[in-house]
Amino acid sequence: MRYITLTTVDDIYQAQFLSKALADEDIQCMEANENINTILPHLRQGIQIRVKETDYLRANVICERVAAMQVLRCPSCESNNVTYTGSELKELTFVATALSLLLSVPIKKNLLIYRCSNCGNTFKVN
Repeated sequence: MRYITLTTVDDIYQAQFLSKALADEDIQCMEANENINTILPHLRQGIQIRVKETDYLRANVICERVAAMQVLRCPSCESNNVTYTGSELKELTFVATALSLLLSVPIKKNLLIYRCSNCGNTFKVN
């Protein structure tokens, strides 16, 4: 089966959001350039979302619907002129930490950090 590029998004938040929406509709997708954009964000290649050629039309409709819902806004000034600046791992509760030690699996929560270009506010998104 051949995969074709559905869209290119700017950051990991958008890529994961769209991938989840496609998976909810039983459309398989893959993300290309995800690691490059995470490690070297200054290259600004974007993350490509690829879907099976047979699912392209259905995926395109979902992509347009998700794009309309996914506008990230600054909590301070309500501007949508925000830029992804990085991520931060946040430790979870005592129970999750104990479970992590018991299972020998690190359980951490990844917080994405954004900066508003209008007011300069920095905020975190789960």
